[in-house]
Amino acid sequence: MYLIEEALTSWLLNEYKKPVITKEDISLQIYILYLKKEYNGEKIYQIRKSKAGANEFENNISKLLRSGVLSRVEDNENYHAYPHLIGGFYEVFFVKGNDGAPENDIVCSTYPYGYLSYLSAMDWHNITDKIPKIIHFTTCRSEQWKNKYYLDFKKEHPDIDEAKQFMPRFPRNTEINGVKIVVTQETNYVEPMKSRNSQVRVSSIGKTFMDMTRRPDYCGGEEHVLESFIEHGKKYAPLIIKEVDRFGRHIDKARIGFIFDKIIGIDNKKIDEWKQDSSKYRGSSKVLSPKSPFSPFYDDEWFISINVDMVKSYGKRN
Repeated sequence: MYLIEEALTSWLLNEYKKPVITKEDISLQIYILYLKKEYNGEKIYQIRKSKAGANEFENNISKLLRSGVLSRVEDNENYHAYPHLIGGFYEVFFVKGNDGAPENDIVCSTYPYGYLSYLSAMDWHNITDKIPKIIHFTTCRSEQWKNKYYLDFKKEHPDIDEAKQFMPRFPRNTEINGVKIVVTQETNYVEPMKSRNSQVRVSSIGKTFMDMTRRPDYCGGEEHVLESFIEHGKKYAPLIIKEVDRFGRHIDKARIGFIFDKIIGIDNKKIDEWKQDSSKYRGSSKVLSPKSPFSPFYDDEWFISINVDMVKSYGKRN
């Protein structure tokens, strides 16, 4: 037979796989144990209620904190009466033995829908020599977040109707261990790749290169993005082309097509198709970098303004 705190401890230390657990997730497990009143085929005694509620969640989490099975990711100095309004990690807990977990693992374990992106993804894929000073995390829109959660919850817990109270909090710009987290919402959310050896989720290598051209300011700057393309683009060209062709907009294909065609010198049928397509979308709004003004230097095959100084020599002056 088990006490409820013994069952929770065993589950956390032997079955739970992440380095941290949110208040919502540990509350759900408490709720499940109260419903079943057994764990590993053995009865849990001293459970008098049919369902656990807020008091049971708080009391059992407090016991786990006192026993050292859980510890707060953030201490009481970061307490806020309404943590869901400010983000943060006060109601996220280390599982015993994991208090040295990397910030990337903590973020991806806390927020189930989203992934490392921009310079954080470049660092993970080892295509930058810059050390990220912030964590870039991309997620879907809040409505899609809710829909994804409800679908997943229904699949995993078809007999539980109280899904809303266990919904994970939507990520916000915040910080952890002094490291800032910048959250970007993506309207056309693309599912990330998952690390084999950790809880990290990250944009695929092809998506990462595409995002570099969309937000160079999040990726070390325009010139660093081009340097990364020149150094690593040829190696990953098949994956980049596949991803851009599937998910890219016309401007993504024009930018990356120009870089591959004119700067790196990659010969590819799909790039030729993009070039033909690019000629249909002429206009001053087509610029190599979205963060710099239009330049008189342009390419007359890709119909794109080359507005980054380091590669203006690849174009003609209008």
